[in-house]
Amino acid sequence: SGQSPVGRMWVYDISNPSVPVPLGSFAPPRGGDGQTNIGTYLGWAPSWCLAHFFDWKPNTYQIGVAWYTGGMSVLDFSEPTMPSEAAHFHAPNSTAYAAQWHKGLLYVSDQRRGLDVFDIDLRKKR
Repeated sequence: SGQSPVGRMWVYDISNPSVPVPLGSFAPPRGGDGQTNIGTYLGWAPSWCLAHFFDWKPNTYQIGVAWYTGGMSVLDFSEPTMPSEAAHFHAPNSTAYAAQWHKGLLYVSDQRRGLDVFDIDLRKKR
């Protein structure tokens, strides 16, 4: 549809599974290395940025997302109509393939760089 040329996470109300209702969505807002648009890996993939192999952080509304050539994000869906990005990381020439939470750490596998491990504290200050 052209609505999201750089990949997007969608949230649906599935209280009636036969009629899912879209509530909100999120697309990464940045151009990765400052030189190319997000989702571009010059000389290899002209525009591959998609949300895949993501994982919910236990007992939260936070999800770790691998955007492939767009790096990784931690998204906060506590307000599903207006999801927000709580953290992100995008190394040049990276292809983040999967994001998984384990014992409070976010592990992000990258097909070109290896494994990144993030210790992210997203507790809200009161």
